Order: sequence, then structure tokens, then C-alpha cells
Amino acid sequence: MGLAKRARAILMLASGERFSKTSLYVGMEERHLRKWARRFIEQGIEGLYDGKRPGRPPVFSPSSCIVPSEDRLRAS
Repeated sequence: MGLAKRARAILMLASGERFSKTSLYVGMEERHLRKWARRFIEQGIEGLYDGKRPGRPPVFSPSSCIVPSEDRLRAS
């Protein structure tokens, strides 16, 4: 779920829309919408960003991944 979707939902709630209608419009569960709204109230804009997730850190950064060139793809 992206930052833009969360921000759109918060704007709808701020304009007076109900949680149920907003959750249907933006396509998220109402319980998740309530969580993001609570985080926004407590933390402001920073509360809408994803937090760190548990687990092993990535071995390779996305920028270091090797992507085949178009020439190699055509030769296959």
C-alpha cells in the first residue's frame, strides 16, 4: 500500500467522509485505515510512511542488480 493511497484516504477523512466509504474508495480494510489515521494524528506526515520491517536485510541493493541488455534479450 503506497504513501499516495494513505494520503488520499487522510484527505477524504479530513473532508468529512466516513471511514467505511473512504476504505472502499481507496481499497483498504477499514481497520488499516483507522491505524493509518491514528498514526497521522500522532505523528503527522511522518506517520504515513512505512516503518522498518523485521527480517534479514537485503543482500543486494536494487541498484546493483544486473539487468540484461536489450541486445541480449533479442539474441535469445
